[in-house]
Amino acid sequence: MTAYNLICFQACWFLAAIYQHNAVIWMFGLLLIHFLLSHSKRSDFRLLPIAVLGLFVDQILSIFQIVQFKTSQLDFSVINNLVPIWLALLWIALAISFNHSLAWLNRIKLRYVSLLGLVFGPASYYAGAQFNALTLSVSELNFLITYACIWSVLLPLCTLLASRLNK
Repeated sequence: MTAYNLICFQACWFLAAIYQHNAVIWMFGLLLIHFLLSHSKRSDFRLLPIAVLGLFVDQILSIFQIVQFKTSQLDFSVINNLVPIWLALLWIALAISFNHSLAWLNRIKLRYVSLLGLVFGPASYYAGAQFNALTLSVSELNFLITYACIWSVLLPLCTLLASRLNK
């Protein structure tokens, strides 16, 4: 299941980055397959608050115009001024990864998890910007500093939350 989860998350990331709204059905399908195959469905569902936390953070960053996420006219986010559906599905894929391909984060010290967040959080969003899934509304340097600070706290927080939600 760990291998499928890793492949599923990476596929969801690339689908979201490249196709945004047009990836929603494929991303939903991959997540559905994950839940159908998972031996830890209840634990996986318990981690959905992590997706809510991530969406909240992205919504705040969008409101403060640090980034703007690419939407489509078919996306409910245009009406509600919310982050797009493809981003919500991507956060769900990340959240359930804490039970599978990211479970190893629970076995390392939080300061190292923080360092991983500091580097890979901004890198992921920056790569998404290169695929035009989002637009940086501030300079690259300000974006990288902001996201590095946020993800150095957010990744350890998600790791701790996953472990608490699974108890």
